[in-house]
Amino acid sequence: MCCTAVKKDVRSALIVVVAAAALFGAGYAGLALYSGTSPMFYTVESGSMMHSDNSRIGIIDTGDIVYVRDVSKAGVTTYVEAYGTGYKKFGDYGDVILYKIPGKTIIHRAILYAEPNGDGTWNIPGLETYGGVLEHTAGEPGKWSGTLTFKDFGYNGREFNVDLDAMGSGAGGYVTMGDNNGITDQEAGLAGLVTNNMTIAVAKYEIPWIGCIKLYATGNNTDQIPSNSPLLLIVTVVAVIAAAVAADVLIGKVRGKKKE
Repeated sequence: MCCTAVKKDVRSALIVVVAAAALFGAGYAGLALYSGTSPMFYTVESGSMMHSDNSRIGIIDTGDIVYVRDVSKAGVTTYVEAYGTGYKKFGDYGDVILYKIPGKTIIHRAILYAEPNGDGTWNIPGLETYGGVLEHTAGEPGKWSGTLTFKDFGYNGREFNVDLDAMGSGAGGYVTMGDNNGITDQEAGLAGLVTNNMTIAVAKYEIPWIGCIKLYATGNNTDQIPSNSPLLLIVTVVAVIAAAVAADVLIGKVRGKKKE
């Protein structure tokens, strides 16, 4: 009888493990299919997108993980295009894109997309109807040139310039900037216009705090982790364990009632 009971318990445990593995596999496959790119998760390793000193759900903070989609699947709506429609992602207008430069992946917001007209001027979709505070030194709709000055911009009302004449006359691309930065990536010399070939993916969803585990394990930028993230990470882990234990107890009670 004892051996029979043990065999039943082992068989039940195996069924649970196989079912859980199948469920996880199906979920992972679904996420991979929807994402359309690999890897589909990235750990945020700097505070350039933060909106405050503390970690906040819905904002990209150091130690968060972002789930991304391929650009061909998601498309990109820039800040100037989204401003009039009200479309927001991660606490501000427009999409956040991921792009590669040598040795690094950058996760910043797409501010505008500039297309060269071939005569030193630029076509910038959405700029003609942009309702924010904008000054420009030269050009006209569809043939922009000179310097664009954005004022009262973003969640913190900052001011910055986009020097169109300094962009040259090469391929079109995105002007990008971290929400927590005061200047564009282009003005900072981090990258030129972010071309479609440089763009990896579009950030779609945020998993808060979990990426802190990787940062602590590697010792990378741990000084940039928000002060409230470690506690929130511990609470999250404890909550997950408690939920698993509670589920196990509940399953045990259900089985006990069935035996009765």
